[in-house]
Amino acid sequence: MIKFYYLKTLYLPTLALVSLLFIGCVNTAVLLKDYDDKKLYGKNITVIKLFNKPTISNPEDIVDNLGAGVPEDVYNSFFNQHAADELKKSNSFGKVVYVNQFSNSNLEPKVLKINRNTKMKILLPKENTTLENDSVKSDFILFLDNLQVSRISVQSGTFIDKACAGGSIGKLMHQINFAIWDNVNGKLVSYGKVIDKSDLLVEVNRSYWEYSIHCIISKILDYSPFPARLGNNGN
Repeated sequence: MIKFYYLKTLYLPTLALVSLLFIGCVNTAVLLKDYDDKKLYGKNITVIKLFNKPTISNPEDIVDNLGAGVPEDVYNSFFNQHAADELKKSNSFGKVVYVNQFSNSNLEPKVLKINRNTKMKILLPKENTTLENDSVKSDFILFLDNLQVSRISVQSGTFIDKACAGGSIGKLMHQINFAIWDNVNGKLVSYGKVIDKSDLLVEVNRSYWEYSIHCIISKILDYSPFPARLGNNGN
């Protein structure tokens, strides 16, 4: 059973308390102002995956590149392994624990405002509480939700008289929602949606999938008070 620890500090998720960060025009997230200037080293983090399976628009690529089986199950295992590995390789944390299955009964739905036009729904702990059980004993929690994977084509070349003179280029796209929770002080650190669109210069293969997960985790850490965001790998 999860124990809740109520804290005195109030959590007020208003625009006055946050700084907005943008990576490109498609990735939006919010880093709370309380953590914008912090430099936190050697903290332990638990990753909790809130979705059961990813939404995949190109299942044939999964089978071709990552092995036979139900595409959602194959990629689920692949993502779990590589997301945890990327967090460890960032040298930002003392310990990384990845929880693949987690009971959502002790979480509550939140609607978080990212900017004027974008909101995000995600399950989080109750305000001013921390989570602790046999699998969650850490300083911070990274919640991941709504992983979407697709292969898309975009126009490339030069636009002449509103028409594109050129061709198209394939991209492997990943999109995921995240939230980082301070599990010591019982409050939100950051949240948002990140998207990676990796150019496919050759036919999609295993290395592209690995690189896309690397980019997704890197972009999440860009909205954090951990060494990876600060340009310091901890060495």
